[in-house]
Amino acid sequence: MGSNNLKDIPDKPESQKLQLSGKEIYCVVDIDSFEAMVWAKEFNELQGKPVLVVNAQRVIIAVSYEAKKFGISRAHDNVKSARSKCPTPPLIVFEIPGKDGKSDQTIPQKASFEIQKCVRSFVNNKFPGTVICMKSKDEIYFEFSEYLDKNLVQTSNLDLDLLPHKPKTVWIGASKDKIEERRLALASNIAEQILQKIREETGFIASAGVAASCIVAKIACGNDKPDALTIVTNSGVDDLYAQTNMKDAPYLKGKNGISIFRLWERKGHVLKSLLDFKKCVDIAEIQNELQLTDFQANQLKEVAEGFDLEPLEDKKKATLQSSWNIINQDRPCTQEILKKYIMNCCEELELKINHENYLFERIPKEIKIVLRSKISKRDSEGQPKVTVKSIDTRTLKYENPQKSGTLGSFIWTKLCEMWKEGEKTFANFEDVTEIMFTTSY
Repeated sequence: MGSNNLKDIPDKPESQKLQLSGKEIYCVVDIDSFEAMVWAKEFNELQGKPVLVVNAQRVIIAVSYEAKKFGISRAHDNVKSARSKCPTPPLIVFEIPGKDGKSDQTIPQKASFEIQKCVRSFVNNKFPGTVICMKSKDEIYFEFSEYLDKNLVQTSNLDLDLLPHKPKTVWIGASKDKIEERRLALASNIAEQILQKIREETGFIASAGVAASCIVAKIACGNDKPDALTIVTNSGVDDLYAQTNMKDAPYLKGKNGISIFRLWERKGHVLKSLLDFKKCVDIAEIQNELQLTDFQANQLKEVAEGFDLEPLEDKKKATLQSSWNIINQDRPCTQEILKKYIMNCCEELELKINHENYLFERIPKEIKIVLRSKISKRDSEGQPKVTVKSIDTRTLKYENPQKSGTLGSFIWTKLCEMWKEGEKTFANFEDVTEIMFTTSY
């Protein structure tokens, strides 16, 4: 049986290692079946029904909780297997509305922004000092230690008013440390208020996990969904791991988890729970066998050990991106087609820029535009081969669209001017199949 020996993984410099004070209390809030709820709010006929949300390629994006009751999983099912699990009532397969070959993400992005705006306003005003980090469209991380240090009276008695009153509240592990107990109690009370605020202001239902590390709080957040609050003491981590299916844990869903499961099965170990994973696996060996990057291996190390390798920071995004693949690639890319897809990219990017500006009061300095040809063919042995060729790259100084109309009209005008100066005609862009925009701050 292997040990969690990570000597083969390059270690971080001392200055970059996470130094914990032992007082950190984290909370992870996850919107339950986010995309399924987003589209159910847009289309009433989806509400209360077993629904699969799929993209244009028929890949499952989300599963409603009515469908999950039949054992359907986004990580382990496709449309065909999901249908077989839910013959009655009939499973609804909802394809996200598309635009020019790409699933429309503006509605989920706007919903995510409304949730983030609601949470940041509420927490910053009521619980100052809390670190808030939006990890994805539907997942928010919090670290409460600064607020707890200033507002928690350090006594040996647990005030029952601190305890959350949510019906689906689960405590895992008993704490002999009264200070830890009180800090977890107040943090979970804050978490309950956050869940309630999200529901009242946005209509979304969420679950939360509270623990002394981000990764344990994240695992706890998936416990007993939907609409649940799970608090894990330091002594309760193994209990949480024992009741968590390995294949449903963070970073172990999908291909990674299946590959690790099969690798260790060949060694004579059946990994069922996350506790089995923690006790049996050798991360360095997994990294070598599955050719994982250091980043992926460190993610698995976090799960196996239950601690964080990076501090939680409210990082502003270094860049914002929007890209679009041009459909009907068998025909030349004309001026009309190129303009349409550039406008699509600009519309998507402008929404992200506006959200970033509202939350962090900043606008980009530049926008980089890359036009390239990406052609997939098969070689003489029948293996797929992708050829990528850069056709044009431009960097434009960002200007506030309020001064120059929409972002799309500004960028299209500037590009046409630059192409004309460079004596380029639209015939130069006939092979363009992909457009990518990247901001820099």
